Order: sequence, then C-alpha cells, then structure tokens
Amino acid sequence: MKTSSDIAVFGRPVLAGKAKLEIALAKGKKLHDKREATAQRDWQRDKARLMKERG
Repeated sequence: MKTSSDIAVFGRPVLAGKAKLEIALAKGKKLHDKREATAQRDWQRDKARLMKERG
C-alpha cells in the first residue's frame, strides 16, 4: 500500500494532499512572423531544388 509520501509527480514527492502545479501561457506567432517563416522555408526548398538540378 502506497502512502502520499511514496507517490512522486515529475520526480518530486507529493505531500499529504498537496501538489505543486506549473502553469504557462503561450502565444502564437504573429502573421508577419508566419509569412517570414513560410518565405524562408520556400526559399530553402527552391534552393535545394536548384542545387539538385545543377548537380
């Protein structure tokens, strides 16, 4: 039989009925960042295609 002192969450012991929570808020990319990332990805793809064609 396990007691509360035997239970571990994320490698840390849980104390009698108490748990430590970690909360985070993340924001997505802005539209201009998405456009820049897409343009960079497209350029890398085109560059690889050109290099492959040239040998």
